[in-house]
Amino acid sequence: MERASNVSKNGSKGFVRWARKRKGLLAVIALVIVGGAVWGITRQGDATPTTSYTTTAAENGTISVTVSGSGNLEPVTTTDVYPDTGGEVASIEVTEGDTVKKGQVLYTVSNTDAEATLSKAYSSYVLAKQGVQRAGYSLTAAQQTLDSLDEGTTTSADGKTTTVTATDVDLGEQNVTIAELGVTAANADLKSALLTYEDAKEADGELSVTAPAAGVIESLNIEVGDTVSTSSGSSSSSSSGSSSGTSNDTGAATTSTSTSAPLTMISQTYCVSLAVNEVDIAKIKVDQKASVTLDALPEDEFSGTVTEIGSDATIASGVVTYPVYVTFDVKDSRFRTGLSAAADVVTTVQQDVLLVPNAAIKSTTDGAAYVQVLAGGATTPTNVTVETGVSSSTQTVITSGITAGTKAVTATSTSDASSSSSSASSSSSGSLLGGISSGSGPGSGGGPGGN
Repeated sequence: MERASNVSKNGSKGFVRWARKRKGLLAVIALVIVGGAVWGITRQGDATPTTSYTTTAAENGTISVTVSGSGNLEPVTTTDVYPDTGGEVASIEVTEGDTVKKGQVLYTVSNTDAEATLSKAYSSYVLAKQGVQRAGYSLTAAQQTLDSLDEGTTTSADGKTTTVTATDVDLGEQNVTIAELGVTAANADLKSALLTYEDAKEADGELSVTAPAAGVIESLNIEVGDTVSTSSGSSSSSSSGSSSGTSNDTGAATTSTSTSAPLTMISQTYCVSLAVNEVDIAKIKVDQKASVTLDALPEDEFSGTVTEIGSDATIASGVVTYPVYVTFDVKDSRFRTGLSAAADVVTTVQQDVLLVPNAAIKSTTDGAAYVQVLAGGATTPTNVTVETGVSSSTQTVITSGITAGTKAVTATSTSDASSSSSSASSSSSGSLLGGISSGSGPGSGGGPGGN
């Protein structure tokens, strides 16, 4: 303990001797430190923030205003195909996924009643034709007999002499009239038999069920030997809920609700069923063009046309949307029901209008629009009141207030030099203190305790 106390006393005496010998150096160091601090404080007080502006020149161009929506792909038409004559499935001519043409046979139905009806109708038709021939023969014979009668003349037959009387002539004329009526009746019977035969033949032909339009077989729900009926008929339901006995591959998207149709077809044309927000639905019109992208085909963009606007709202989490159907302008074999899609419907296109970036448009407290303009080499912008037109996601139309070439401020940035000045002061002071620490101060190799 006594040795430690002596060392401490000796160290203190050494530092005092070292400090006395270097009073001038310490005074200089203290002066530099104080001066640097004063200089830094002064610089901070004198630093003036600088403001810079980013501008974009107003220019004439074309603006497209769009409404966006998302949804899924649907075939334009979905058709349930039933036979017009019920019976037993005799053959199936297609498989699921096949592409078929209008009128192509899909499946056939065997119906013994229809076949029997056709055979009977044909027999009746043949008999009616024979009846017309017989009636014609009868009329010819009656007419010939009448022509041979001449009142007052005498005819001999088999040794008998007969004198033609007026009664004989009248009777001959009546026979001709009766024969003419027979011909008329026979022709009427033939016409009726022909119609019956044609109907039976058509019914027999309807045992071959054909495609009502070109399309793709989506589902096949029958097998040979199954019994099918005509209770529902062939139906095609559209996006608006309408149905018809036949269908085609034009129009709006469709959704079939049948689960028991013998066969279901879908069109080769697809559309997107979009959900459009209520605030935008009034801007959408039929025949507006749209661009569509698919998650499954991210590198492709497809064009389409608005073909229908639904009126049934969907409310989810307080958000109201309406269905809008955009039909693709082209067919593509890669399209599939249910693919996720997004579309931008072009609601407005204006050409040769004055445009500025949306960032240039500012508003006063009373809602008036203005832009900040740098003109004539000025360093401070001037607020200029403008009137605006339609806006897209990036640009706004200016209808009055500025002209093409006007530089409108789109961004403002302010820089402050005080932070760099303070950093410089701290760095200088740190260097000086570092010099003391690493130089010949107490505890260093050159200090009193270093030996």
